[in-house]
Amino acid sequence: MKKLLLAFSIAFSVVACKQTQTKPVDYIVISGKIDNSNQKNITLTSDLMFDVNPNPKHSIKISEDGTFRDTLNILNGIYWYAQGNNKMTLHLYNGANLSINYNANNFKNSLKLNGEGSGVAKYHVKKDSIVNNAYKNPTGNASIFSLQEANFISKINSIKASLETALSNTDSIPNSIKNKEKRAINYQYIDFIARYKNVYPYLSKDSTYTPSKTLTKTLDTLTYDRDEDFMFSRLYQYQLFNFYKDITVKNTKKNNPPILERLKVYNTIPSEFIKNKMLFYETNTGLPREDVLEPIYNYYATNATNETDKATITKLYNELKVLSKGQPSPTFENYENHAGGSTSLKDFKGKYVYIDVWATWCGPCKYEIPFLEKVEKEFHNKNIAFVSISVDTKKAYNTWKNMVTNNNMGGVQLLADKAFNSKFIKDYKVNGIPKFILIDPNGNIVSANAPRPSSKEIRPLLNTLLN
Repeated sequence: MKKLLLAFSIAFSVVACKQTQTKPVDYIVISGKIDNSNQKNITLTSDLMFDVNPNPKHSIKISEDGTFRDTLNILNGIYWYAQGNNKMTLHLYNGANLSINYNANNFKNSLKLNGEGSGVAKYHVKKDSIVNNAYKNPTGNASIFSLQEANFISKINSIKASLETALSNTDSIPNSIKNKEKRAINYQYIDFIARYKNVYPYLSKDSTYTPSKTLTKTLDTLTYDRDEDFMFSRLYQYQLFNFYKDITVKNTKKNNPPILERLKVYNTIPSEFIKNKMLFYETNTGLPREDVLEPIYNYYATNATNETDKATITKLYNELKVLSKGQPSPTFENYENHAGGSTSLKDFKGKYVYIDVWATWCGPCKYEIPFLEKVEKEFHNKNIAFVSISVDTKKAYNTWKNMVTNNNMGGVQLLADKAFNSKFIKDYKVNGIPKFILIDPNGNIVSANAPRPSSKEIRPLLNTLLN
């Protein structure tokens, strides 16, 4: 009987233990109140450089009384919190229940952080202040990258020590999160050094400068197979990207090596996860800028092993094939013409059309304008129309109008009907500007990625077509 009772007791205890086991929390809660808010939403944006986050941007609604609350199923990591001009960095992780309260008119002095996750949030407030101040030298009016090497090393050692002290002195940070932040401090330190190597010769006007081994030995300690850090640290991603970019440049002896050469170098990355992400990033961003698709797609499809990413690239490849040379060009209709009225692509039938997709806020776009004007003058009497399509939003309408007028910009100046969401822009898979497109007199594509006006290739190409 006693044996039976003992067995029953043990069985009951096991069942009771199983019933009291808690399921790991797989979500994040953010709540709080903002006084004097004139914004309707808070945005959380992933800090990562490469696309490893399936949901990189999230919006949280602010109620009329300033309160907000949301439960998030997002990738753990670093996010930019933005509510109007009030911004900060958050390290969000499953189980966090973070309360954020402040006056929107006095964000810095009124900010209060409480709850699980507030410890690392408070640390990031300190960290952001330390790092932002670090970009100035002790006089406060110039970059630390202008300091002589010995002084620079002393400065970044002091910055690193300040970050380590701030992390150590901040309570309520889980050990797993604290360990990540310790590694992030080291990546910040390495980033300072890597930037100094390139920036100091320019700022100091000392072209003979060679970094000492004391400075560069830290760079040699970095390994490029840390999957967890690739998912967490933008600076780790940045250093990894630059490391393999330098290898590609050395292998090809070119400053801008072809995409296929970059893919071959990424394929040597020891981590299967990181290799797949880099192959995907390069192909996903680079393929829309290429006219010859097959070799790039075939290399990616042969070497990538992530089936989800491969399906995405295959879909992109099939969509881009319709933009190949000789295919009918996507069209636009009734775009506003700066000179008056509206203009459609069909209005140029019988002529070659060289299209510049640009925006008033785009620095590289504005750089190309003087070169475009020169090309336009050289081919003014030829059978070609030079058309500039701005993807400025409605808010920038007057900026576009004034810029074209004040700079006496030539050619045909048009405004896309829905900025980047315009059908013509989306049909051409425009994911960056400036973008140049060349169409033949029959409305067929010559190049969906035509040479820029500043390039050496544009004049020979136009001469071949027009003479």
